[in-house]
Amino acid sequence: MLSYPSKQKNNQLANIKFILYFCFLCLFFPLSSLFSDKQNIVYFDPDGNLRNIAGIQAEGNKYFQSISSELNFLVIGNRQVIKKEIENLQPPIMLVQFFYYLDNKSSLHLKPHFVFLSEGSITYTKKVITMNQDIQSLKSLDKKIVASSLSKSGFKKLLGNVNQNWRLLTVPKDLDAIMGLKFKQADAAIVSNNSLAAFSKIDPVDTKNIRTLYTTKEIYLPIGVVTKFSKNDKDISKIFLSIKNIKQSKEGKSFLEMLNFNGITDDQSILQKIR
Repeated sequence: MLSYPSKQKNNQLANIKFILYFCFLCLFFPLSSLFSDKQNIVYFDPDGNLRNIAGIQAEGNKYFQSISSELNFLVIGNRQVIKKEIENLQPPIMLVQFFYYLDNKSSLHLKPHFVFLSEGSITYTKKVITMNQDIQSLKSLDKKIVASSLSKSGFKKLLGNVNQNWRLLTVPKDLDAIMGLKFKQADAAIVSNNSLAAFSKIDPVDTKNIRTLYTTKEIYLPIGVVTKFSKNDKDISKIFLSIKNIKQSKEGKSFLEMLNFNGITDDQSILQKIR
């Protein structure tokens, strides 16, 4: 049995309490009714540090309310929930995974304003990994179960050229895909380095059994976008001006650290490529 330091236990208990409380509220109230007097800023990134949803939620709210008391930051960790609730929440600003942006840029009129940075880079990769000693290459995955948090379109864009008749198991987030490997519900998983790092803290023993079969092409890190729900361009401009200086505030630095990023860029040449 694994043992954890007390701090990790407390973090896990806080996450469980937050999720149970959040689910209870969602059961009886639409998400939009919880924050009807505020503008919602929604964060959705299945590749992100969703092991600590409560921490991201708390630090995000501290940061955005330091900009304006009218802002509410909301983490959504499930693709089905965000699909169901987006019209109710009507967020004028979203921080989203690149593939979510590609899938919804037309329907939600998404306009990129910045990209997060990790160690100065605007991109990351995902890896096809396994713990199964019988699987030595991608060819070994023919008709095998591969767990992934990618949407169907995201999977096709990223791995359509190497797919060997895999049986896809769609999960809410990368960590779930790795857990699928651990408990032998999947033969392989498609995950980010960020998620592998999070798993290594949860289970350093099984982490040693992970092998990489393939590394994908570069993917843009999460993007800050304006949506079709934006009503006041002046207010939105003020928010993005504050975000541009995110590293100059204590709350901003803490929020970035919680997300495992260390800055943002609004370089127009980069944003033009994304558009």
